[in-house]
Amino acid sequence: MLQQDYLMRLILMSVQALMGAVSARKDGDPDLAVMRINEMIGTAADMDGDVLLSLSPESLGTILGLGDAMNDSVAEYVMRALVFEADVLRNEKGDPGLADIRLAQARGIAQAFALDFDPTVLDGLQARELLDDVQGLTGNR
Repeated sequence: MLQQDYLMRLILMSVQALMGAVSARKDGDPDLAVMRINEMIGTAADMDGDVLLSLSPESLGTILGLGDAMNDSVAEYVMRALVFEADVLRNEKGDPGLADIRLAQARGIAQAFALDFDPTVLDGLQARELLDDVQGLTGNR
């Protein structure tokens, strides 16, 4: 039960961080959007986000797979967050090289957790719906 509560809180925090990144992007602050994603990844993995994101795509997937806190649902949010970050890096920050690395890392997570990799970005409405679903499950409305 405690593990399930912890995972639900982790999913809720991940969705909230993703919404914060979406909001920062809409407000014209791509640096804050990237920072929120990096923090979210660190929180989800219970490690330093910058250290994690310095790993190769294969290593990132492997490291995340070793942790007790990471399950398929959390891994999927991390994967989607990396896809979102890649889009911000490419389109707002003009850094296609780092964007390609983030996409490769997202793909590495997908492979490590046997997730379908679809490099589409959640928009604000989808993120809001996910947050409402998670809050309904946890009773945190």
